[in-house]
Amino acid sequence: MGSYDERGRPGATTGAPNDLSRAVGRRGNGSGAYGTNNNVGRDATSHTRVGNIDIFSGPLDSQVRREDRIRIITGGRRGYSHYNRDWCDDWFAFPFYAFDPYRYRCVIGPWYCYPHLPAYLVVSRVMYIEVPVISYGYPYRWNRVDTGWGADRYSELDYSVDDLVRGFERRDMNLVARLVPNDGRINYYFDGRYEYSIRADDFYGLLSDLVEGTLTQEYRVLDVRRDGRFATIFAEHVYQDTWGARRSSYHMFRLEDVRGRYEIRDFGTSNNRWRY
Repeated sequence: MGSYDERGRPGATTGAPNDLSRAVGRRGNGSGAYGTNNNVGRDATSHTRVGNIDIFSGPLDSQVRREDRIRIITGGRRGYSHYNRDWCDDWFAFPFYAFDPYRYRCVIGPWYCYPHLPAYLVVSRVMYIEVPVISYGYPYRWNRVDTGWGADRYSELDYSVDDLVRGFERRDMNLVARLVPNDGRINYYFDGRYEYSIRADDFYGLLSDLVEGTLTQEYRVLDVRRDGRFATIFAEHVYQDTWGARRSSYHMFRLEDVRGRYEIRDFGTSNNRWRY
């Protein structure tokens, strides 16, 4: 007989892991097969500068190619500085990271500003499509879900936002996984601008690396907006970096109601609070 969570939904959760050891049994591409080790360790001071990406100007020797366009990175980084000195490239759930923009044909990855995660994706794993202008709609008053009595007063959107918050704060991908579609693609935005689209199973691996591999201190919902069958969540991801400092990254999740269940359609990251 299958297990159930406290809401009576299939699939019990395991809670937060107590360390950042290798995770196994993930859906999707599984562990990587890089055969390399680009973990430079926490003493690599050059990797503390992971923000302030300038994708429009900069030296040509520090560029990342994007199909027929060239995206320039000022102060681009190599490798990553994981919390665990013994961490290996093969232990990431997503097996198509690029670690050095000088050596790979790649694009800026969603985790460029997270020093403990790889900064780039190989270009063959992304696609470019025409995306419509996003309408964020009207403010929605989100109710944080109680696990006690009165659960019927919560909507499916309340539960979906709560899954996202608790998933990040507990480092539990089982919760966040409910929002990832089984197929199709997710559109990625950086600073509000469309960058590329990736397959749903690739996105699952990427998100697993962030959720399970980050020392999250708080996942703070800043705003929830609704437009018909779509809902958008704006959040601040507060986490501890490799050197023990408190950092923030800002996220946008746009969900679609598919037969009563919300699924991620668009995702965005930014160094600054999302503007809309």
